[in-house]
Formats: sequence, C-alpha cells, structure tokens
Amino acid sequence: NPNDTVEQRRRNLVGFALGVYRVDDLIEKVLEKEFYTDRGIHLLLYDRSAQKEGQLLYAHDNGSGGGHDDAPSLEGALKMPHLSHQFDVGGRQWVLMARPNVEFETYTNPLPLLALFLGLLITTMLLFSLRSITRRTRTIAQKVEEQTARLQRSEAYNQAVHDTVVDGIITINPQGVIQSCNPATGQMFGYDSGELPGRKINTLMPDHYAKAHDGYLHHYMETGEEHVIGTGREVEGQRSDGSVFPMDLAVSRMEIDGEAFFTGVVRDITERKRVDKMKAEFISTVSHELRTPLTSIHGAMGLVAGGAAGELSEQAMKLVTIAVNNSDRLVRLINDILDVEKIEAGKMQFNNKHMPLGPIVEQAVEENRAYAEEHGSSYQLQISGDDPVVDVDADRIRQVLDNLLSNAAKYGAEEDKIDVTVVVTGQLVQVTVQDHGPGIPEEFQNRIFSKFAQADSSDTRQKGGTGLGLSIAKAIVEQHGGQLWFETEKGEGTRFIIQLPVAKAFEEMAVNISESSCVLLCEDDPDVGKLLQLMLEKEGVASDLASSAEEALVMLRQKDYQAMTLDLMLPGRDGVSLLNELRETEQFKDLPVVVVTAKSKSEGDAFGVMQVSDWLTKPIEEQRLKHAVMLAIRSREEGGKAQVLHVEDDPDIITVVSTMLDECAVIEFASGLSEAQQLLDKKHYDLVILDISLPDGSGLDLLPRLSQFTPAIPVVIFSALEVDSNTAAKVAGVLVKSRGDSGRLAVMVKELIKTPTNINEAKRN
Repeated sequence: NPNDTVEQRRRNLVGFALGVYRVDDLIEKVLEKEFYTDRGIHLLLYDRSAQKEGQLLYAHDNGSGGGHDDAPSLEGALKMPHLSHQFDVGGRQWVLMARPNVEFETYTNPLPLLALFLGLLITTMLLFSLRSITRRTRTIAQKVEEQTARLQRSEAYNQAVHDTVVDGIITINPQGVIQSCNPATGQMFGYDSGELPGRKINTLMPDHYAKAHDGYLHHYMETGEEHVIGTGREVEGQRSDGSVFPMDLAVSRMEIDGEAFFTGVVRDITERKRVDKMKAEFISTVSHELRTPLTSIHGAMGLVAGGAAGELSEQAMKLVTIAVNNSDRLVRLINDILDVEKIEAGKMQFNNKHMPLGPIVEQAVEENRAYAEEHGSSYQLQISGDDPVVDVDADRIRQVLDNLLSNAAKYGAEEDKIDVTVVVTGQLVQVTVQDHGPGIPEEFQNRIFSKFAQADSSDTRQKGGTGLGLSIAKAIVEQHGGQLWFETEKGEGTRFIIQLPVAKAFEEMAVNISESSCVLLCEDDPDVGKLLQLMLEKEGVASDLASSAEEALVMLRQKDYQAMTLDLMLPGRDGVSLLNELRETEQFKDLPVVVVTAKSKSEGDAFGVMQVSDWLTKPIEEQRLKHAVMLAIRSREEGGKAQVLHVEDDPDIITVVSTMLDECAVIEFASGLSEAQQLLDKKHYDLVILDISLPDGSGLDLLPRLSQFTPAIPVVIFSALEVDSNTAAKVAGVLVKSRGDSGRLAVMVKELIKTPTNINEAKRN
C-alpha cells in the first residue's frame, strides 16, 4: 500500500517493536579488550545529531584516566590526533573515533623519535635544497632571458651598424670567395649586395690588382707573412660598369671554428682625392704667386743694400734694411705654412747624404751670429771628440738649427752667451742649444711643439714669429730617425737637445747584410755570372744565378731574396722591361736592384741615373746662387765666364738673377719652352737655370733634351714649385723661390773662382 503521506502510514501502522542495547557491551563484544588496550587505543563514540552535552555515547576506560568523565567533547576530539568514521544509525549521525591514550603519547623509546627527527631533518634539508634550487633555477632563467634579450638587442644593433655604415664591409674565405658584404659595398661598387656573395673578390679589382691578389692570399696562408693582411693601404676598386676609383682598404684575419676568414673594410676616397687635388692646386698657386714676387723683392732689395745701385744715404739704407728684414719675415711665414702642409701630407722631400755634422752646426752658428748680436747675445760652439758622420739632409738640419739658435737669441737673457755643443754618445750624437733666459712657462711646456704655439699669444706680444718653427723642427728631426726635446728651469734658462743616429761605416753595413743574405744574379753570360758569385762568396754572401728574365721571375716567386743584380741586355727580354714589371708588382716593388751592364754612363742617364750635387732653397742670396752655378759648371778656362741659359717668364726674376751672376756668367734668357728649344738648337750652354711653371708648359719637359747633349748640360731648377726626390736626382741642384739661406757660401764661391781645380773636382764629384 502506498505510504506517501502521514495518513496513509497511520492507516497502515500495525504496531511498534522496541529493542534496548547497552552500547558499552555491544562494542566490547565486537572488539576484544586486549586489542586496543595493549596498543594504547582510546575509543570514543559520538552522536553528532544530539545536543553538545549529550553527544558522547561511549568512552572506553582502560584504567589510564581515559573514562567517560575525562573524555573530550566531539569538537575538542576532532582537534586532537585521531582516526574517525561517521555512519548512519536510525537516521542519526554517529562518529566512531580512535585516538592514542596517554601511555601511547608518552612512550619513551628513542628510535622512533630519532627516526622522526632524522626524517624531519632530511625533509627540511630537502625542502631548503629544493627551495634553493628552485630560486637558483628561477634566477638563471631570468638571467638567460635578460642575456638573450641583450644579445638580441646587440645583434640588432650590430646588424643596424653593418647595414647603415657608409664604409663597405666584406668577408672572404681563404680561396678569395666573398662570403658576405653590407649594403654600402653594393652601392660603392654598383651591385646589389645580394649579388656579390659567392663571387671572387677579384670581381671588385682592376686587372693589375686582381692578378696579384690570389698570390698574396696563397703566400700568406703558406708562410704567415703579412703583406696586405693586418695593414691599411690605398688601392683602386672597380665598379660594375668597369670604372676605377680610389679607395682605402684595411684587411684583417679572423677565425671561426678553426677556419680562417678575412675581413676587408673599404672606403671610397674619390671626394677626398678631389679635395686633396684642389688643396694641392691652391698650395701650388700660393707657392707660385707669392714666392715669385717675393723672390724679386727680396733679391732686388738685397742687391740695393749691397751697393748694386750705388751708395745709399744713411736714411735710405735704414729704409732698405727695414724692407729686407720684413721680406725675410714674410718669406719665413710662407715657407713655414707650406712646410706644415707638406708634413701633414707626408710629402716633405729629404735629400739625405753621409756628411760630418760639425760643419753643418758651424755654418748655422755663423749664419745666425748677426741675429744674435742684434739681440745682444753671442754663441759659444764646442764640438767634443771626433766630428760624427750622419745621414741627413743638410738644408733641413740647418733649418732646425736656425730655429733653435734664433729662439735662443730671441728669448735668452741680455748679453747671453748661448752654449752650442756637439757630443757623441755611442751610436748617437747630440746637439745642444742652451740659453740662460727666464725659461719656458710651465703652462706652455706641454704644447711647445704644437702648431701656432707661442708662450705669449696676445696681440701685444713682444716677440715675433708664427709659432710653427718648433713644430716643423720636431717633424724634420723625427724624419731623420732622431728626437728633439727640451729641458727648462725657471730663471735658469732652456736647453734644446737634438739627437741623431750616427751613420754606420760602409764596411760595417756590408758585414751586417752579408750574414743572412741571398742575392739573385740575373746575368746571361755564365762567365760573368760565375765571377759575380765568386765576388759575393768572398764577402760571405750567398747567391743564385738566373740566365734570363723569365727564369729570374720564377726564382723570385719561389725564394725570398734580399737583393738582385740585373743585366740590361738579356736574351728574349731586356732587363729594363723586367725592372718595370718588378716595380709594378706589389711583392717586388721594394726589392733592391743593382744594375750591372755594359751600357755606358751616358746611356744610363736616359734612365734617370744622374748625381745630385746639392739641394738648394729660395729666395736665394747672391752668394748662394753663385755657389750653385759654379758647382754645376762642367768646364771653362780660368778667368772665363760660363754660358748660362735662364728659362724664366718673370722679368723681375730675370733682372735679379742677371745682376747676381754678372761677375761669373754670361746669361741668355728664354721666356718659355719653345724659345728655350730654339736657343738650345743654336748653342751649347754650360748650365741651364730652369723654372718649372712656364706659359707654354712645364720646364721639366726640357730635362730629356738636356740629358742628350754630350756632355749632358747640368741643370739647376729655380722655381716656386718644389720637386720630388726623383726629379732632384736628375739635376745638379734645386732652388725653391722664397726659401732662402744666408750668405754663408761667399768664401767658398770666391775660392772656387780663384782656383779652377776646385771647380774641376766639383765636376768630377
């Protein structure tokens, strides 16, 4: 029957059955007493459905104070260590709980406690270790992320630099194949940068560089000798359209995974070359347009002061002297500025010769003695021991000494006795110029060798000068392999010291060279070749013999020779073409070559083989020009005058030179190349004075014609333009307008005029 409602259940109720149980007896019957007594188990039974004070139904008392009265409430028991189980009895929720009694909790066996302690200790250590490892892992991960981000930024930065730098950056492998290049490379050479990787680097070179490049790489990989690697140099590049342009190249080596690669950085210097050309043209213009009129002014005023125009009144002489002195100052200024430009461009020319240093110093002292007297000073020269031989350009060293001596007179004490000493110490010689003035101010000492540096740079300074002299002097001394420095003490004076290396004797140099040298002899005559080998062998020099130009080239590529002798007359190919090829090849351009040939000296002159007797400067003093002329004259009778052709377009210069040389020479003039050629066709001259800048061309174009005469006509270049050492080697002297010396050679000129044998000796030398 349905029992869904109360009424239905009441109608269906038959009656009640009641059963009463003792919970204590029931539980103790179910569980044996020893089971939980021996193990210290305290059993508790709670009725969770009852009120709090009636919840405890059963508490087992095992005689240890754990009876019904001492049992905790359900809420308190749940907070203690226990095991419990909840179940339904007649719709009520009972909880059976087992918890350790007092004996169990106070059990004193140490092993379980020790095990517990060790377990806790190990657990704690593992916990801290795990925590440390976790923290370290987190820190490492963070650093890795930061480093990765930094590397990514650095890579992006480097890539941006690589892609935006204006210089070309190229990497190649040992076979000369391009591995990578930046966009600037493609723009510079006219390619898309993606086109170049995989091509040979020779693609970017003109033929004369491309042919030699593989040889450079191979030689470097085989020997490790750096010729181009690790250096910077100026070369030529070739664009995709075949045009050639100048560029700076720097090559370095790198290694990746043990494999060698090469990095080249290239810079297009077309614009720099254009600016350099403009600068050179400007300097040339300044040189010519200022030096030429200054030469006329200086020379004319010097002649007037010397009485060439008659005796002058005292007042007129004062005015002329003022003009001469100020033209000297202007000359020094122009020369200093031009010298600075040449030093910075690396184009200052030096004509070094082995010569004793003493006469150079004596000459400088004599030339500056009058200047010192004007300032109330005097020089005291002392040369200790033997006069040392040095390898110097005498004019340039005098230029240095002039600066030091004039400064000592200018800045020294009143009535100062300036000490000039020359002392040899080992392989060095020192020239000292000591004044006794106030010394160099401390704040000026660290910039004394700087350009335009002066201790008193105010508009009202007491001493003149440009502040360029010491800067130029230091550069000149260093170009000679020496040093220039100063020592100063306030109130005691200043000492400038020049230190130069003493030139070695020829015999000593030969011994040093022969100890480790091997020379290639290029000679087709076996007897001559054997003779040369025996001569060298006697001096301890090893040699190899090549009988032709082609054989010599093969041997030069196979072995490193310190020098080479060359016969100009060889079978199949002449020595001149071989020499030209060597000079055009990077590997052999600096190889010392000694020509051994049957050709005469006059034939050799066609190749530029001529002696240099002097290197002179200008504007020129009367005595200086006379001396140059007399040294260049090859022959004349005693008392006669030399026949001189002066090629010059400036009438003022012609007048000054004519007046200077009137005593010793008959001078004819030509204003240009064509007029000079006509005069040379009609007459033989003892000497030609030649200007370079002429209306119809360069005076240097006359040199080949003049060398063809028998005997060859000596030439003195007298121009506002300076010439290089190769040109100077083909003439008897070079005098530069507006670079002047004093009258130190007057005595020499007079003695040469009196004694013709001296002239003949000069001609032979």
